[in-house]
Amino acid sequence: MAIVSTPEDLSDLLPHLCNAIFTTLGTCNLEASYQRALCFELRSRGIRVTEELPLPILYGDCEIGSRRLDLLLTLPDGSQAIIELKAVLSLDSKHLKQLEYYLAHWSLDLGFLVNFPHEQGFPADHNGVFTSQILQGSVNVSDRVLKPRVRDAVAQVVKVARVQPLLPPPPPPAPAPAARAKRTLKVVAPKKASASKAKDAAPLLDCLAMK
Repeated sequence: MAIVSTPEDLSDLLPHLCNAIFTTLGTCNLEASYQRALCFELRSRGIRVTEELPLPILYGDCEIGSRRLDLLLTLPDGSQAIIELKAVLSLDSKHLKQLEYYLAHWSLDLGFLVNFPHEQGFPADHNGVFTSQILQGSVNVSDRVLKPRVRDAVAQVVKVARVQPLLPPPPPPAPAPAARAKRTLKVVAPKKASASKAKDAAPLLDCLAMK
């Protein structure tokens, strides 16, 4: 049995695994049954599988609920991928958006949306022979109603990859420069001459005036 080592290996092998599981289990099993079968196949090929990984929903600081990621895969080369499983009659856009939401939240680049087209009821094929008797009421249990409508369907597998790689977070803003201390100009008033100095200068001023 080949070991799945890279995302390319997983992309090539996953449709074949899902078709084998769907052929074996048929159209009337629950999503949980398909999931367990797929986990067995992936783990046997060297992939670490984490099931039902919780995604908490916060209201402020209070956790008010959670969503759950079906499968988180870790490959031998260290890369990771998400598988979102469904068992519905057909996929639609809301299933795709759910996978994209998980990829964005976990910052991953690769995911797969897998659907096993599902019919309500139990597997109809068996070897027992039974007889039935309606005791009361009008009941329609004809074979025409019990025949699955998706007998020829195959497992649906959608690969979702991020178009642009995640950008590194922007650098933190540079700290604001420290405020410079304001410089003040101190104006010093001229000192008044003392009375004695003014008296000594008077004869000199008179002499200059006479010249």
